Amino acid sequence: MQNWKRVFILLMLVAVGPCLAGEYFNSDGVRIYYAVEGNGEPVVLIHGWAVDSSMWGAVATTLAGEFRVIALDCRGHGKSDKPHDPQAYCPQMAQEVVRLLDHLGIVRAHLVGYSMGAILAGEILAEHPERVLSAVFAGGAPVLKWDEDDLRETDAFLDRWNRDGLLQLITRLVLGDVDRVALTWANRSLREIRVSPTALQAYPGPVLFIYGSNDWPSTKRYVAAARLAFRQSDLVVVPGADHLSTPSRREFSETILHFLCASRPPAAPCETQARLNEALPFIHRPIASLEIFGDGKGGGSYSHRPTGAVPPEGRLPPGAPVSLCDLSGIRKALCPRAY
Repeated sequence: MQNWKRVFILLMLVAVGPCLAGEYFNSDGVRIYYAVEGNGEPVVLIHGWAVDSSMWGAVATTLAGEFRVIALDCRGHGKSDKPHDPQAYCPQMAQEVVRLLDHLGIVRAHLVGYSMGAILAGEILAEHPERVLSAVFAGGAPVLKWDEDDLRETDAFLDRWNRDGLLQLITRLVLGDVDRVALTWANRSLREIRVSPTALQAYPGPVLFIYGSNDWPSTKRYVAAARLAFRQSDLVVVPGADHLSTPSRREFSETILHFLCASRPPAAPCETQARLNEALPFIHRPIASLEIFGDGKGGGSYSHRPTGAVPPEGRLPPGAPVSLCDLSGIRKALCPRAY
């Protein structure tokens, strides 16, 4: 009962971003909408299920000051075509991101995916690592193996969504007249995507995982499994945020910007790097993972580990560098350099 309510709260939160002026390209016979803003190294934003590129409003604005931001509507979503053929979706949804790069004449790009978009980004990284400068998996992860209970719960929700008039009314109020058939096939097709640990291990570039400390347990399981496979990766946990609220948090946008700036060559630093270093006192790359949990009272705990290691947990010592400061929650105890 609660799951569908949480899903539609998410839709309300992420479906309110400003729309960028865009255009279309042909992805193997399917018309795909995309928008471009800014200049610099290309960053492709891949949205979550049932929403579209407008969910990236704040993130796109933050990144566009330093990067060429490209946000697409995946097939079945937003302004793109919505095939009713179940075979038209995954793995095609991932492949069309590569086709978009080809269409724009881009050899390599940074990838940022949220939830469903993180799954698609994982497929792209595994199948086309030479096209990926860095990867941000937000609110999700590359999937090595699907949990059967998760799939059954998803099927139950989709079945109810397609026959429950109240859920359909909520959908129309929040998102307008979406194509439920297309969205259903897009969601169910995701289980066709599974990546191998070997493919993730072989990727040499920077990788960031970011989610809210109160995200769904399934998100944390898939992230943990994927991180074991990567050669190295960074993890940022946004204190007090969940799967629904994380994309709207200022820390989310600025963490991604800081990570992408840190991934650039030293000879081409971001102009905002100095400001970010003051606002968000990150450990300088290369870094292991630092997980930050705020208690809302100026305290918190941390775990610091290289990928795949068992984390030593404890209180953050005074003056220790941290990878994310939620100034409204963790405050001075965890962010001494920010004050």
